Amino acid sequence: VMARRPNRTLSPEQAANVRLDAVARRAGQTHRAPVGEERAKIIAELQEIAASFPHLLAQNAGIFIGAARNDEVKAPGYLISAQLLIDAGADLADVEHWTEIGYERTRYKPGPDYLR
Repeated sequence: VMARRPNRTLSPEQAANVRLDAVARRAGQTHRAPVGEERAKIIAELQEIAASFPHLLAQNAGIFIGAARNDEVKAPGYLISAQLLIDAGADLADVEHWTEIGYERTRYKPGPDYLR
């Protein structure tokens, strides 16, 4: 018998955070940085998602950078994801703060999946 998870609705901020992570992660999965129109479209989407919660750009970027320090195989994709979030307007001082948090949270289990 499978345990049922409680039906819980995400807050608007949580939903935005999940969407930012998904868009940035998808863009970095190929380990090939998007360019031109593709890059502009991704940045615009990230900006739209983060419009009400701009601090989430820095949070996600920092977590990706911190995680990259713990997983050399996934690091190229994580760093592409982080750069897109930074280019979308992440506050660099906040990115630095979240980088250390991302590093610490992924020291024993690599990857941002562990962080949420």
